[in-house]
Amino acid sequence: LPLSVAIAKSDADASVHIGGESSISAGTDLSIESSAQTTLSATANAESQLGTLTIAVANVDSNSSAVVDGTTDITAGGAVAIDSVSETDIKVMADGLLSDGSGGGAAIAITDVDNVSRAAISGSAEILGSGSIAVKSSVLNSIDTAARSVVTGDPQSLADAVNEQENLGDNPAGEADGLQAGIGSALDDS
Repeated sequence: LPLSVAIAKSDADASVHIGGESSISAGTDLSIESSAQTTLSATANAESQLGTLTIAVANVDSNSSAVVDGTTDITAGGAVAIDSVSETDIKVMADGLLSDGSGGGAAIAITDVDNVSRAAISGSAEILGSGSIAVKSSVLNSIDTAARSVVTGDPQSLADAVNEQENLGDNPAGEADGLQAGIGSALDDS
């Protein structure tokens, strides 16, 4: 039984922390920024005449924070911006092909993403004399998770496999708390 497994893991942390009794003075605009970016791919492929099992898994922890706290004083002649962005681009594919035989195949794809972004002014921190203050936190996720197991050689079985995949596209696998999973299977009992 051909087996293909792909596992990808990433931990990304970016932070800017201005605290304590800090004092910052700027004659123009002031920007405090933090950005964490993750691009990750996991692909598993298997092909056989008897049976296949493909498993692809991606696990991502991404954290970004831009925080001003304590008794920090910021004085700016223009705008003050505190910005945090955490961004992920994840692709996970498990692909099994049962070619010209009878048997079965299974494909499993799982993506688990924990993506956190925080921007804050807290404690006794003060921003003085600025034209404007903007505090912004963003989380951006692009996640593609797919699993497919196909039997070739028997037109009816292939049509069934394609129809099953199209139906899965209309009603995708469960998604909760950043978890995506796809499961594909194909059987040919000829």
